[in-house]
Formats: sequence, structure tokens, C-alpha cells
Amino acid sequence: RFTVGSTVSSLSPQIGSIYGGTLITVNGNNWSKDRLDNPVSIVFNGALGATTCNVLTTSVDKITCRIQDFAVG
Repeated sequence: RFTVGSTVSSLSPQIGSIYGGTLITVNGNNWSKDRLDNPVSIVFNGALGATTCNVLTTSVDKITCRIQDFAVG
């Protein structure tokens, strides 16, 4: 049996601008130390879709990323 998974225990801040630029810290466990192995997407209540959060740093228990803007029309 092979199981792969990671968990998110918290993220901050929990509020940011829809215009992007917010630096987000995601705490949890079981992530790669290679930032390219940890893609992050942010979904706002399902209404605006998802946007990429560009990963800046990563470790086995913390990821920091900067959010792009949500496409609003």
C-alpha cells in the first residue's frame, strides 16, 4: 500500500486583496523541500475561480507564496 498526502494546519493571513500581491504562509506537513514540487492554488469561495500562489520558499512544514490577482470581470 502506497499513500501520499500532506496536510494544511493553518494559513495566514486569511484575508487579502483580490488584486494580488499578498504574501501567504501555509503551515502543515509532508511537503517537499523543492519549491517546484509544491504548487499552491487559492480558491475564493468558488465564485471567482482559482489563482496561482507563486511559491517563494518551502520546507517540510511551511510554504510561503505570493498570490496573483483573481481574474475579475
